[in-house]
Amino acid sequence: VMLHQTDTLGQQLFSNEYNLYGSFDWTDDAASFLVTMYSNVSTAEMVLGLQDSNGTLYVDSVNISVFTPPPPPLPSPPINPPPAFTGHPPGLDRFRGIMSPDHFDPSDFK
Repeated sequence: VMLHQTDTLGQQLFSNEYNLYGSFDWTDDAASFLVTMYSNVSTAEMVLGLQDSNGTLYVDSVNISVFTPPPPPLPSPPINPPPAFTGHPPGLDRFRGIMSPDHFDPSDFK
């Protein structure tokens, strides 16, 4: 089993199941493996067959599943956190900054 990926720049990536060798009886998950597919992949091709060997390969019920890993755990809160922000110091009576929209008229700043 091999997954051949090509990205938008034409670079190729080959992912194989390397621990599959020898002769063995029929099994349901002989070629089960995970492959990362990156967001810039433009084409992907799965290849089933024998490489550098001889014999007979029987393939039945090929399943492809998309697996999204869970997000990483949140960090633990600090043991002694600093005091909470309560606002600007006395004498600074307004907040400064820009938020949406992404276009402005000179009269917006008067």
